[in-house]
Amino acid sequence: VVFPKKKKIEINDVKIGLTKTEFGIFYYLFQKKGDVVVVTTGKNKPNHGTYTTGEVLAVYPLKNRVVVKGVNIVTKHNRPSNANPDGGITKKEAPIHVSNVAYLDPVQKKPTKIGYKVVDGKKVRYCKLSGTVINN
Repeated sequence: VVFPKKKKIEINDVKIGLTKTEFGIFYYLFQKKGDVVVVTTGKNKPNHGTYTTGEVLAVYPLKNRVVVKGVNIVTKHNRPSNANPDGGITKKEAPIHVSNVAYLDPVQKKPTKIGYKVVDGKKVRYCKLSGTVINN
């Protein structure tokens, strides 16, 4: 059986929500590094009205994932090496899917969606819940 070669698809500058790439479909991400987000689903989801919040440490747009501080902690077993002669077990944050987080509105302290609008000739992000402009 001969399988056809996979074609590489160029990533276009997108202005809509979804685009196809060689990795599959990726979202147009509104979260940026340094944003405070709320985890909406998964093992860190809110229980009885309390939100699990954290700062975005890294964004991986082609994988649709973000790393949130204090969320999705995994243990990594390190082999002894010259840099770390003892080895050992360390804990670190692992990426989670962007659909599982929402931006935390600084005014109303609730999860909200993010939109873009033009203010004074500049494209800025704003909270759709309260309408406040987000400092980039």
